[in-house]
Amino acid sequence: MADIRFTCSEASLLLEKLSNSCREWSISRKGELTCQMLDSHSLADLKCIEDELSHTLSDVRMSINAQRPVNRLPVEILSKIFHQVPPSLTPRVAHGCSLKYYLVWDSFFDFKDTDALLPLTHVCRWWRDVALGTPTLWTTLYDSSHPDAIGEYRLRSQGAPLKVLNIKNKNLDVQQLWRTDGQHVQSLASYTECDLVLPTSYAQGLHALAAWYCLLQGDVSNLKALALRSVDWHLPGTLTNLTHLFLANNQLHIVDLFRILSIAPRLEDLGLWAISAKETFDPREDIPAVTLKHLRRLGIYWPDRNIASGFFSHVGLPARLAVNFEYCEVPDLQWLVPLTRNDAKSLYISDDSVIAAGPSKALRFKYKDDSGGMIQWIVALLSHFQLKDIWIAYSYNWYELNEAVIKHTPWVETLHLGIVDFTTSTMTESLGNNPTYWPKLTKVILSRPDNLFGILKLARSRVRLGCPLEELEFHESRSIVSEEYSEDLENIKSHVEVVRLIEDGPIALPLPDICQDGVPSPYFWPKKWSAMPNRLMP
Repeated sequence: MADIRFTCSEASLLLEKLSNSCREWSISRKGELTCQMLDSHSLADLKCIEDELSHTLSDVRMSINAQRPVNRLPVEILSKIFHQVPPSLTPRVAHGCSLKYYLVWDSFFDFKDTDALLPLTHVCRWWRDVALGTPTLWTTLYDSSHPDAIGEYRLRSQGAPLKVLNIKNKNLDVQQLWRTDGQHVQSLASYTECDLVLPTSYAQGLHALAAWYCLLQGDVSNLKALALRSVDWHLPGTLTNLTHLFLANNQLHIVDLFRILSIAPRLEDLGLWAISAKETFDPREDIPAVTLKHLRRLGIYWPDRNIASGFFSHVGLPARLAVNFEYCEVPDLQWLVPLTRNDAKSLYISDDSVIAAGPSKALRFKYKDDSGGMIQWIVALLSHFQLKDIWIAYSYNWYELNEAVIKHTPWVETLHLGIVDFTTSTMTESLGNNPTYWPKLTKVILSRPDNLFGILKLARSRVRLGCPLEELEFHESRSIVSEEYSEDLENIKSHVEVVRLIEDGPIALPLPDICQDGVPSPYFWPKKWSAMPNRLMP
């Protein structure tokens, strides 16, 4: 390696000589010498020197740049850093639906904003070479802000697996791409205003597909995630690798649904959104039984009675499972009753849903407006499970709920209360007036310490009954409690063995890991569904 100090010394001498020559020429020019004097210095030679200096300066800058810490990283590391630059794409699809909800399982698609990489290619030559030499950076094809970007990104991807997002894209001919580069397409999400025909024989490497209004034909045995809305699907012979399936806005023959499930034995996540049966389910019909031993999560939205009845009577389900019924009628809660008492340890009640949860199972029902019928079902569930742990998030003006819950749950040991509105205040006061209703109650947990007078009355009545409250928990800021409720709190402490103030924010019903492990759908189980709010939501 050359001695950089010796090289710099030589360069300084040469540059000093050149500078002196240029000064002499400049002085001569000011003296208005003849044109012959200019020719004697050879303009061509000066131009040649300028070019050499430009190249040399560029080389010097490259050498300086190469010594910077970030550019001394191995190419593989710098490439991985570049992969963290582009953010996920977040366009709206249709009807206000975000891309995340359209894809259902967006991690299978991994669409990135490839345009965000362009500034990297203008930082320096080294970064440009690394970026252009990393094909996997350029694999997302979508409606870029640059009209020629799709073709350019395809060239830069150099045959790496492509991720194609086609949302009314005028610059992308999906069907042409499907025919020419289908073998390289790894994930595709398509929404157009006209029907597409997608013969899967062109895309044997396809792992994830989300489609709306299209005709799907052929074998899709390599697919792992499939989200179809209003899609005419010619059923394949096998779905052996499929783990995530979401079907929406369609009518199916019940036998076709069971055929789909029978050829997808590895299903982990299943969602049926507004799927209706073309015929009435006949339990005497010769439909083969199906076992989904890998299923973790099942979501049924606007459940069709025939679909649900056929599913739960003919599909073998695993011991660990989370089920969500969205927008169901009150009679749909019959699907919860077959759970054993060991399957559920807690019951969560809010203004629009009920959750039964245990160590390995959880079922949620979001119901339509029918408070009278809902209360009857809640009473039936309480009687069926005889749960010791009750969570009441908020119940607004369900006066009947208080009486029903109190009178039909004498085994309750722990009561969790969210927003203490007028209704839940009435509940605590009713328990205070009638302590014999819940003789086993030993612990009360409050998300927000409103109406402590009712809690004080309850604590006093428990003492008179001879079975005082053992624990009382508040989940609120210590300063708020000490400033607003200090007097009531001191009175309560004289009647309750242990009073705790826990500053950890809103509490939530403990759910089994099955609800969120793996790759859950955003539709399935948002955390807010089981949270105990400490204030009214807007």
